[in-house]
Amino acid sequence: EGGVFASVAYAAAGPTSGTIAFDGTTLSYAGLEPITDNTLTDNRIFTGTGGADQIVLRDDVAAGKMTIESTSGTFESITFDNPSASLTINAGAGNDTITVQSLDAAFSGDLTINGDAGTDAVTISGPLSLAGHDVTIAGETITINAGISTGTGTISLTAEAIDNSVFGDAQAQIAISGATLSGGSINISASSSVTATKSLVLNLPVDVALIDVASNALVSVTNSSITST
Repeated sequence: EGGVFASVAYAAAGPTSGTIAFDGTTLSYAGLEPITDNTLTDNRIFTGTGGADQIVLRDDVAAGKMTIESTSGTFESITFDNPSASLTINAGAGNDTITVQSLDAAFSGDLTINGDAGTDAVTISGPLSLAGHDVTIAGETITINAGISTGTGTISLTAEAIDNSVFGDAQAQIAISGATLSGGSINISASSSVTATKSLVLNLPVDVALIDVASNALVSVTNSSITST
């Protein structure tokens, strides 16, 4: 309740457990029901669990607040006051999905979404209007189904897939459909790579080396408008 901080960092450990760091002072919790954070904070940072999370960010019914939650129950929901400078969502390890449904109308700051390790998909399903601020999204798959407007701010969409296994399947894709992107600088890129090492199949009369990989990168823009100042 209350308090003023430069940074608050949430790290989920399980369905009802995790940590919250207030400017370096860490609160560990377990068995906690939905969390409400009424602190005044410049920067809020959320990190998901090490497993597969289905992360959703949405506007809360209360003015000036947003909620981040797991639709698969892997972590407890957190309702928080709008940060004044930035909101960062780190998916953490595991194959995660991150969906931005809506932002509070009064939120005015930078938005950053990082897929992190694993194969991650980020979807923007509701409009983002952050005049003068930056929107940065990184993940293997990025889907933009709504408008993003940043005024003079930067929009950066980066899809990168790396799979160096023997059966590597690196798929990087950005799909912009029925959306309007408007910002100062707009950067959109997709890249994929595989550097596989052969695997010897043992227990055979002859040595057999096996590599079977796929690597594809795609940026698709359909029925959309992109305007950069």
